[in-house]
Amino acid sequence: MKHAGALVLIALTLATAAAQKPETIAWRNGAWFDGSEFRRTDVYSIGEQLTLKTPSQVDRTVDLTGKFVTGAFGEAHNHNVPSDDTPRTIRAYLERGIFYVMIQTNVPEAPAKLKGLINRPDSIDVLFANGSFTAPGGHPTALVRRNIANGGMTNDDLDGGFIQPVRSPDDIDRVWSTRIKTQ
Repeated sequence: MKHAGALVLIALTLATAAAQKPETIAWRNGAWFDGSEFRRTDVYSIGEQLTLKTPSQVDRTVDLTGKFVTGAFGEAHNHNVPSDDTPRTIRAYLERGIFYVMIQTNVPEAPAKLKGLINRPDSIDVLFANGSFTAPGGHPTALVRRNIANGGMTNDDLDGGFIQPVRSPDDIDRVWSTRIKTQ
């Protein structure tokens, strides 16, 4: 019994070390996109890292049953986050393998409305442009006016909201320092 405490300590140390070791998974029977074409190969993940090198130990095997595997996709230009049903929009992106979204032109309140819904492991990552620089009357002024008419936007969105009308480099500097950079 004199060594029972030491045995418990060793067992706890080994259990803790095993719990901290990342899981190694063999992903078999998949066609992986390599940037040019799909190649049938086995891929391994060790924690969050992928490798083609066969590890010394595999904790689990996943049979991809001939399915095709690509990296995550990105949406480079949209205006749909936030939406009338943002959780549905997020699910639609994730179901299509789109994990990264760039919102080109948004109302200033958009990022704050989405706190806790985006930019986390189980959602999409979103980057906002925070308003569109345009000449007075330039694109997307007509779109904003149409949305004002149908109740989807207000006059505030014409100047300093959805669009940032600028006439000169001095206007750009002023708008950037007072409206964009501070968001």
